[in-house]
Amino acid sequence: PKAEAMAREGLEAKKIAGPLKCDAVIDPMILSSILWPLVYNVSALAVQEQRSRFIGMIDKQVANPNLTILDDGTLPDGLSTNISDDEGIPMQRKVIIDRGILKTYLYDTYTAYRENRPSTGNAKRRDYKSQPSPSQTNLVIESTTSKKLEDIIREIDKGILLRGIAMGSHLIDPIKGSMAITCLNALYIEGGEVRYPIEAVSMSADYFEFLRNMDTAGSDHRITPVGKLPTVVVRNVFFS
Repeated sequence: PKAEAMAREGLEAKKIAGPLKCDAVIDPMILSSILWPLVYNVSALAVQEQRSRFIGMIDKQVANPNLTILDDGTLPDGLSTNISDDEGIPMQRKVIIDRGILKTYLYDTYTAYRENRPSTGNAKRRDYKSQPSPSQTNLVIESTTSKKLEDIIREIDKGILLRGIAMGSHLIDPIKGSMAITCLNALYIEGGEVRYPIEAVSMSADYFEFLRNMDTAGSDHRITPVGKLPTVVVRNVFFS
């Protein structure tokens, strides 16, 4: 029924009137596909190899103060929940970003050994032949401003609700931060109400500003491929 409704909406979709700078309301499943640059930058391996934008950023602000981001390998129903990581280290719950402040990188035993510290239980192998490297287990986003989706929409003056991404269209440079994504099945919001469906639209932003402008999260957490995520609001995003 949901797919059918979206298909019907697509028949009535309108173009947005030229380039638009407004709020982006992002569905949990869409959010799950654009968090990988964050994971890349908090990998201790990327930091140690000088490939991360978060080098030397522990205890410094990297995201919006309203947001806390955790990595929880013990999350009930999490798709990456397990007793241990791929090196046999017990999975843990740890805060990566606490109210916008970076608190830890993600470690496997190799990267932890290089810094004389314990692993965080984040070793993952792509397959049985590959070497393990640090990666997320289940990401969880918490907010000081958790709201129902209808309340989030009610507070939006002008915005776009994103519910789909064109396959293979999201281009993000995890170091430079350039981001361009083609969004599908989007809805235009004005004056606190959903007005109409819109045609495919391109969203562009600097990824690190994107994190700093992500200031509201919904109470509608859903299990996604990368963890338990809510709808989020990102301010001042460009659409065309």
